[in-house]
Amino acid sequence: MINQSQLLNLYRSALHSVQPESLIQTSIRLLEDGTLLFWDRRKLASKNYKTKLTERPIYIFGAGKAVIGMCTELLNQISVYNKKKYDLNFSQKQININRGRLNVPIGSICQTNELFSSFNVSIHECAKNNIPDYESVTNSTKIIEMLKNISDEPNDTTKPLVIGFISGGGSALLSLPKEPITIEQKQELIKQLVGVGATISELNQVRGAISQLKCGQLSNIIVNELKCELLTFIISDIIGDPIDLIASGPTVMPTYSSLPMDIIDKYDLKLSDNIRKTLEQHRHIQIDKTLSSNESIHNIIIGNNSTALETIQIELEKLGFKLENLGSEICGEASDVIRMFLFKLLHSKESRNICWIGGGETTITLGDHKNIGLGGRCQEMGLICLHELMKLENSGSLNIENGRLTLMFVGTDGQDGPTPSAGVSFHYPLNENLKFDQTTIESYLSRHDSHNFFRKHFPSALIETGPSGTNVMDIYCLIYEINKN
Repeated sequence: MINQSQLLNLYRSALHSVQPESLIQTSIRLLEDGTLLFWDRRKLASKNYKTKLTERPIYIFGAGKAVIGMCTELLNQISVYNKKKYDLNFSQKQININRGRLNVPIGSICQTNELFSSFNVSIHECAKNNIPDYESVTNSTKIIEMLKNISDEPNDTTKPLVIGFISGGGSALLSLPKEPITIEQKQELIKQLVGVGATISELNQVRGAISQLKCGQLSNIIVNELKCELLTFIISDIIGDPIDLIASGPTVMPTYSSLPMDIIDKYDLKLSDNIRKTLEQHRHIQIDKTLSSNESIHNIIIGNNSTALETIQIELEKLGFKLENLGSEICGEASDVIRMFLFKLLHSKESRNICWIGGGETTITLGDHKNIGLGGRCQEMGLICLHELMKLENSGSLNIENGRLTLMFVGTDGQDGPTPSAGVSFHYPLNENLKFDQTTIESYLSRHDSHNFFRKHFPSALIETGPSGTNVMDIYCLIYEINKN
């Protein structure tokens, strides 16, 4: 039977498949003449494009949990290219990076500081617990200042190139509210939206409307104001890969038709006067649709949740499991998603080991509870699942005397909510040494305190990896194995 160590190895294999270095490797090729070839996998037959990197000014910006890895791989390839040219006495054909700035989460690990320094690229930590803060605003402002200096530098050759890296977490890291909105007012709005269970798409639509950079406004600065070419590599952390909503789409003009105030009205939220006035004004903003077809703009999605699920599927099929991949668009209330998984288990007629896997991002409605505990989507899903399994067993609806369940609910970024855990995994039936009942679980669920439950009552279930350096939403896995002894 599959053990905890094997399950964690499946998780690690999935993470490896969506590591930003690997994704960049399979998405670009630096040719001998200094031309960068890159692929857009959203296009039919993976259409490829190219742009010249030699003899032109190049600037780099990035925001997200995966941008260090993406940038590292690009700089590594440029470094190898430059060494070849130097060895051949063609140093004038080397590729130079004028400047670069990356906004990354607090605690991000960079093992290539020397490489970054050699290319004038600096790393700046901000947005604790994925919430925009003063450091986010300061470092976002400095990215804009860096880019606006492009026009002050001599350039008699070709159009400057700006290379961007965007991934999950980028919305909080690339934060510059429209005046006179304060960062505290923005934080309060985000807290309200999360509390009522707004989807990540709804959250990003509202964030985009109160930002100076999101909703394609950064691309407008780069392409229309500064007359640069823009190439952005993106790792998706949103269901369906809506490229204009990933990190609230700083380099992509919005395609959605709904208005931010419709979302506010849907959840009946209380707004500060500054935010309400800004959102009302957003109704009348005319979107520059020409940017969507501008040949100087390339937005390339290089990885998503499907990549991780495919890796898990291959590994489990090697172990002989019958497998049903439920896809990467699982969403809705966490409790409803758990019931969907358990419904499939209870109604399965499979006579051999079977596994259901899926990915996506659930929501948890916190309500007006004033004593909210500590947790995250995946840990709450694990606790809900544990509670449902105990209910089913006690009612006689779950009969697994001749088998065992293995469950995993885990985030790919290594941090589930504001906790040090990525998620949870456990077997069912439980070890008899565990001392808790349904009432205990219900008490923790009532205040959304899943992390403290597992920390106190079931610590072996917690998955703790530290920041993974990537983010393609969450992974869910339910395995049923028949005991053949």
